[in-house]
Amino acid sequence: MTDYVAYKRTNEQWNMKRYHFHEQYELLLSLSENAQMFVTDRSYPLKYGSLIVLPSAVLHRSVGSPKQLYNRYVIRFPRSYVDSLSTQTTNLLHCFQTGRVYYLLTDEQTKRLSMLYEQCMVEHHGFGADLRKNIAFLNLLLEVNEIAAAQSDETLESQDLQSNIAEILAYIPEHLTDDLSLDTLASQFFISKSHLCRLFKDSTGFSPGEFIIKSRVMHARSLLREGKSVQEACDQSGFRNYTHFIRTFRQNVGVSPGKYKNQGTSGRVQTSHDHP
Repeated sequence: MTDYVAYKRTNEQWNMKRYHFHEQYELLLSLSENAQMFVTDRSYPLKYGSLIVLPSAVLHRSVGSPKQLYNRYVIRFPRSYVDSLSTQTTNLLHCFQTGRVYYLLTDEQTKRLSMLYEQCMVEHHGFGADLRKNIAFLNLLLEVNEIAAAQSDETLESQDLQSNIAEILAYIPEHLTDDLSLDTLASQFFISKSHLCRLFKDSTGFSPGEFIIKSRVMHARSLLREGKSVQEACDQSGFRNYTHFIRTFRQNVGVSPGKYKNQGTSGRVQTSHDHP
């Protein structure tokens, strides 16, 4: 992916059994009711006009009621594309850097954003096709940034997951280089190992070990994009064994750490494991 992919999707069921993450940034506009979006350790109600703003490599999954049609617009794009369109005075990624992922739009805003999504979905041909495509995307992202700026001080409409799991989900990314064995986590949070595993699986779809691996791989990806060496990414993301790091990274990302680093340097980061 060098620019963006935009589409409108309808599903009778919208249940992701597991969290997933992808390298691309994502904007999702819900046109339906009665669903939830789980983003790391919080859940957000998906209603008509719910806008989900997801930075790169953020764990998320959707849960909807059965036998109901779910409509939404989605657009995904790599950071390198947006960086190429941003200017010194206009950072188009600002709406992804506020720490907020959920906005509930008015009917007018929802209709306006839907129209902009539709424009992004048009296939342009002939002279100026690339510029027309860029303009459609710019208009969409400018609108989202204006929405984010206008709602920046409003109270978030979200719910925490079960308190124990929420605390553990927050703890793990901050302690990736520490001992994160089941014994250690169970002792740290005063919970039995069996209860910890059951709660974790029910809340996230992952086992604790799978979540730790995903978190370490995501952190390693960030380090490699920042210019760290493969060895530094291995050490600073909590992997104890270099060979294990190489193998695990490739299994989760689809390419080796070295190739991922080189792709990032050239602005062409693409992986095969970014989609659910």
